[in-house]
Amino acid sequence: MSDNLTSKTVRGIKWNSVATVTNTVIQLGYSAVMARLLDPSAFGLMAMAGVVLGFSTYFSQMGMSQALIHQKELNKEDIRVAFTASFILGIAFFLITWLAAPLSLYIFNNQELIPILRATCVSLAINGIGSTSASLMRRKLEFKSVAIIQITSYLIGYVFVGMTMAYLGFGVWSLVYASICQAILSTVLSYMYAQHSLLLLFSWKYYKPLFAFGSKMSFISFIDFLGSDLDTLLIGRFMGETSLGLYNRAFIIIRQPVGLIVSTVSRVLFPAFSRIQSEISRLKKVYLFSVSSVVLIVFPICCGISIASEQIVHLMLGNQWTAAIPILQVLAFTTPFRVLMHFSGIICDATGTLKWKAILHLLYFVVLAILFFAFKSFGIMGFTYAVLLAAIIKNIGYYFIIRKILRLTIAELLKAYWAGIFSSIITSIFVYVTAVLLENFHWPQLVVLLAMVIAGIIAWLLSLYLNPDKALLAELYQKFGKDLISKKSNTTLGRFFIKATKSLTNQ
Repeated sequence: MSDNLTSKTVRGIKWNSVATVTNTVIQLGYSAVMARLLDPSAFGLMAMAGVVLGFSTYFSQMGMSQALIHQKELNKEDIRVAFTASFILGIAFFLITWLAAPLSLYIFNNQELIPILRATCVSLAINGIGSTSASLMRRKLEFKSVAIIQITSYLIGYVFVGMTMAYLGFGVWSLVYASICQAILSTVLSYMYAQHSLLLLFSWKYYKPLFAFGSKMSFISFIDFLGSDLDTLLIGRFMGETSLGLYNRAFIIIRQPVGLIVSTVSRVLFPAFSRIQSEISRLKKVYLFSVSSVVLIVFPICCGISIASEQIVHLMLGNQWTAAIPILQVLAFTTPFRVLMHFSGIICDATGTLKWKAILHLLYFVVLAILFFAFKSFGIMGFTYAVLLAAIIKNIGYYFIIRKILRLTIAELLKAYWAGIFSSIITSIFVYVTAVLLENFHWPQLVVLLAMVIAGIIAWLLSLYLNPDKALLAELYQKFGKDLISKKSNTTLGRFFIKATKSLTNQ
């Protein structure tokens, strides 16, 4: 990876980190307020609509976004073709979904879902207009603009529109109109930042190379969607909107701090990986660095969330959501496996290794379905444990694919994970002991949670000192520390980072 690409990638991760932290804080507040204004059934209905809408989304986009990013050389005709396809398919699948909405009764057997689905499917047409601009920004690694758009559209759409309508008593429709408003704002702002020709182009010679890659990506993404949303589909079908609402909110709690971190890094890494897809040694190095960095953060967070699930649910959602606590405990342990799967998938996408990825996703779908029905008698917790087991199995399958692509050994992979695993163990011990010690004091949940968070941070820093990943820290210093020095940073945080990193790498 050239220095220019490296610096762009680092800047992209920095700006995506800003968006991640900001969006996480906003979404945590939004979720806490909405959980007290709406009942679980409202979130369950929106989750059902999301499954049906997701089904249409993968066909309406046909992988055009990934194809634009993946294309080595891009010309004006490619951009016009991508816009034409996204625009027409977006409108077509909006109409198809609107007309076919009553058929959702055969999936969820819920009459209330039909008008909600018809309203939310307008986002298919809206996203079809804006997806080309969004892809062009990501291709150019202009993630400062992406961050601004994400934060602005979410604040206005969800926080202002959604919370206001929920307070006024609109119920589930406050969630519907919030999502539509956010989609409109995101599309308008994306085009303002990355303008392109709106003239349609119909010429197969320009469509062929984009569709050759995009159609494969769309098919694989659709299979992945079936696997990732099969839990929502089956819980909604067999257990109803209230149970699905409990599961959905527990999933959102773990997704907000962790999922956003992963999506932040992956949005930067896919275009970066695509540029060096033929340079296996460099690709391998960047992959291991990326995995090590994220695992070191994500694994301890997930362990801490599982241990503090009672306090988190009561503070985030309220006492009426107590049934979501055991669900969150299990989903927190599922998330690290989802993280590892996500990075493996990015490597497959960037290198065009789509055949084996598709086969693995199909097998995962079958395994997940079998486990769901095997554990069906255990209720919603049975579904939750099925997701965990299926994620473990899929990770094993991904290892064999990545080993072949990157010529990766099990020792190299375990070395990349070790710092995160060690940190998770130390963090879990500190957080659990803190919870046990404070249990008999009957302090407010917020005080207990803050004490657990502080204990977790101290434990995490201690784990870095006891078991420093010298290669990772040296890489971080090269990418971030020198940048701080070049800007003559006099901040306490900047000086601490530089000194700490130098100290640990010199141990």
